Amino acid sequence: MTRLCHILFVWFLVFAGTGPFAQDDAPIVQRILVEGEQRYSEEVLIKYLGQAVGEPFDGDAVNDGILELWERLRVRATTSYREVDGGIELRLQVVEIPVDLEPRFIGLVSASLEEVLEWAGLTVGEEIFFNEAQRIARNVREGYLRKGHYFCEIDVITREGTADEAPDLIFQVREGPRVHVEEMVVRGNDSFPDRSFLIWRRGLKSIAGVKLKKPFLIFKKAFIEEVLDADLIAMREVYRRKGYLDAIVEVDRLEFSEDRKWVTIHVRVDEGELYTVGSLTIQGFTREEDPSDPNRYLTSESELLFPEADLKEECELLVGEAFEQGRVDQDGRALRTYYGERGYLAHPSISIGQRFDFMPPVLLYDVDKKQVHVTYRLAQGEQQFIREVIFAGATHTQDRVLRRMVTVFPGEQADLKKVASSLSRIDRTGYFLDPQNPAQHRDPTFRFVETDDPAWKDLLFEVEEGSPIGFSFGGGVNTNTGFFGQIQLTIRNFDAAAWPSSLWGVLDEVGSKEAWHGAGQELFIFAQPGNEDRRFRVRFSDPDIFRRHFDAIGLRLEAARTLRVYPSHDERREIASARFTYQTGPDSSLYFGYSHETVDVDDIATSGEPVLTQPLTVPALLKAQEGEFDVSNAEIGWVHSTLDRRIAPRRGHRYNVSANIYDSSLGSDFDFVKTEVGAESYVQFGEDDGSVHPGMRFRLRAGAAFPYGDTEEVPYTERFFLGGNSLRGFRIRGVGPNEQGFPVGGETYVAASVEYRVPFYTVTRPGTFVEDEALRGFVFMDAGVIGTESMELDFDETRVSAGFGLGISLGPLPMVLTFGFPIKDGVGDVSQTFTFNLGF
Repeated sequence: MTRLCHILFVWFLVFAGTGPFAQDDAPIVQRILVEGEQRYSEEVLIKYLGQAVGEPFDGDAVNDGILELWERLRVRATTSYREVDGGIELRLQVVEIPVDLEPRFIGLVSASLEEVLEWAGLTVGEEIFFNEAQRIARNVREGYLRKGHYFCEIDVITREGTADEAPDLIFQVREGPRVHVEEMVVRGNDSFPDRSFLIWRRGLKSIAGVKLKKPFLIFKKAFIEEVLDADLIAMREVYRRKGYLDAIVEVDRLEFSEDRKWVTIHVRVDEGELYTVGSLTIQGFTREEDPSDPNRYLTSESELLFPEADLKEECELLVGEAFEQGRVDQDGRALRTYYGERGYLAHPSISIGQRFDFMPPVLLYDVDKKQVHVTYRLAQGEQQFIREVIFAGATHTQDRVLRRMVTVFPGEQADLKKVASSLSRIDRTGYFLDPQNPAQHRDPTFRFVETDDPAWKDLLFEVEEGSPIGFSFGGGVNTNTGFFGQIQLTIRNFDAAAWPSSLWGVLDEVGSKEAWHGAGQELFIFAQPGNEDRRFRVRFSDPDIFRRHFDAIGLRLEAARTLRVYPSHDERREIASARFTYQTGPDSSLYFGYSHETVDVDDIATSGEPVLTQPLTVPALLKAQEGEFDVSNAEIGWVHSTLDRRIAPRRGHRYNVSANIYDSSLGSDFDFVKTEVGAESYVQFGEDDGSVHPGMRFRLRAGAAFPYGDTEEVPYTERFFLGGNSLRGFRIRGVGPNEQGFPVGGETYVAASVEYRVPFYTVTRPGTFVEDEALRGFVFMDAGVIGTESMELDFDETRVSAGFGLGISLGPLPMVLTFGFPIKDGVGDVSQTFTFNLGF
């Protein structure tokens, strides 16, 4: 038995990699002979082998050296030995893999050598071993496929080296044409048929957001198989989410044009049967940390904190109706809101045991009945209360400025909806954003902080103050107003009382927020010189002049001068106004104020009294206002806004009601009242996750003016006009009653607009998940009617237009291209199909 164990031990030493010799009595290597070398010297090969002459033989080192020779030099090596005087002679036999020091790629047309080398994972001048050629060819072909070269082929030509010629490796590239998608034709999608109007799209492809689709204008899509696979998966997911759980979506065939530059993708759909909801159950659970593993938690069923019937009323998923994943997701959000409004918070800063969570539902499928039995599982958590509201990061901003935005107070039950609304209001101030440096700036956020009592949390809002000064200058051209320049200075979160300590340090102190910063005020200076529209405006506002916080009284002071050149006349205005606001709620306020205005009408195109030599005249109402008049007025109004952002809103609504009283006692040369109401709503399809989704904008406006006293008609310059941006497809002031080719305007109007918006290209802010639109398409329909008398409208005179457009914000100057087409017009209306706006 002892002899057997000894034999096994010796066998282990031999075959475990230590070589034929035990380490203690290893012989001395007297010399190393190298055979088969061609490209590498003996010294280099012995160096990588790792065995030195004159040293004891090291089997492990030799084994490692053989691997090193392959990894470093692509040399296959074997060793053998024979005994000599004083030790052994080691023989190293090598086979060198052919290598090309200058491989060639021929046939490159649409791709550069730099691109090809990048696809291959090579650098210029890098040697290539022949055994790597096929892998490199595959990588290069995949690169071509990603560019749309569907028919690309690559042949590898190898020439072994001789005594006179070095080895040669050639990649023969046949790129083939770059294939673009002519159309994707889907058949069998009866439940989601594809429909389109102009740029409006609806149906399976639109819902799935397929990438390979029909070209729009100059935007062609290269045919890439990986993208096609993703599109098929996206379309299948649409059916899965809509209850067609057995649906099959696959490519039927690819139809190429004769020159192989275009492909029509034919997709076949087998929808299968619609699955319905067989039953809906809601269960409650509690969670606690696993004592044996703090990274895990234990879940146990518990009673619901609220009646199941009440919870089901919040749900969109109904028994007997289609099983739609979208409704499941919506129910999850609704139940999170329901619990969140009652203090059970779904927020990552709350510990798992105290946090609400809509856990993945349990779904049981009945394939025979085509039903899904759904069980919602709610980790209900524990009810939370607010101990303190704390702000961090507002180094220079006064505490009251932030607290005015927050509607969650210490001692209250936590309400996640109120917290989110408070954060949105903080975000909308613009005080804590830095659009010039978004990658290095943190957007406002909040979290809950643990206290000694598990049921009480501190609510912490974390902000980072943005750039105190916004300055822009530029210019552009507008088809309605001609050429213009523009200079704008905005100091948000301004503090008029915090003056710089010295004149020489103004820029440094303002830039570091030590001066003119932190009180929530705003200073706005705007100048726009132009050939048809000139404007200058200075505005100062303080939303809380008496430091009342939640029912704040604000003040706005403004001075402006404008010049507008119309075809019929020139119109100059000088305005000085003061407005007080009273905050009636977190998102609404009343305002009242006084505006001293003068209007000067001159350079009238022709006399208001037609004669034989001058048949073209302006309206008599315009002629009657020639010269300078006072149109001072008192105003009162109400505004309510829940828009999610100040510029380019995506969600929310805005309502406003206003009345302006022009009276001789107020310094006006005319007596009349002018009222307007407006409503605007933005809807974005998809979750509010920072991404840009298709959406809608709805807008409704109406106004009426009532002359009284000695004023029989509202003066020409204060009447309502339609056209331009208010009714696209018509020239500015190009709609409604006219006299002698010039608009008369009206004393009553109604205008409405609906717009469908599609993001064509978005840019993600560096360091965030928030997307901004770089290219947006839209289709719209506008309608409006105007009446010459107060509260009198003839809806037979309604004008309607429709069209489409592009909004482009790539580059230094934003641009909007609008194509509007009158659907219903009237006598004397002036249409304008194309509107081009360029500039800030």
